[in-house]
Amino acid sequence: NLNQMSRFTVYTHKAGVLSALGHDHALNFAKTEVKAADGKVTGKLFVDSIAEWGVVKDGNVKTDTMSEKDKGEIYNHACNDILKSGDFPTIDFEGTYAGGKAKVNVTMCGKTKEVEFDYKEDGGKFKGKTGTLKPSEWGVPLPFKALAGAMQVADQVEFEFDF
Repeated sequence: NLNQMSRFTVYTHKAGVLSALGHDHALNFAKTEVKAADGKVTGKLFVDSIAEWGVVKDGNVKTDTMSEKDKGEIYNHACNDILKSGDFPTIDFEGTYAGGKAKVNVTMCGKTKEVEFDYKEDGGKFKGKTGTLKPSEWGVPLPFKALAGAMQVADQVEFEFDF
């Protein structure tokens, strides 16, 4: 079953000597499938449903700072150049959870790695955020570099979820 009430957000970060000129971003997956029961969790994040939620400034997401053109460029980079949705249409995960701790195998761009993180459960709803993940460990390229590499996307993201 598709769970339209779930929220999966990925937070990206800027890097480089001129990173002060760039932005950290929050991107949401609009289409997800997730099932959690009896200590087991499985799910899919549909890469072609990723969209710019907003720019992160001072720990807050600002949703009104990006033009539609910029959002489209971010979608194209994230979906096609970085996550290669034509070859890998979903980010898949499966694992176990108990007592506020989860251990999940995440498959992204065809490579699987184990991720451990804390979560909170309240009335059958799960919330949490991974620690910093390095996309390069899944073979995810970070192609965006500007000004001869002085401004670039950092090799660190966090996933936040609420389902």
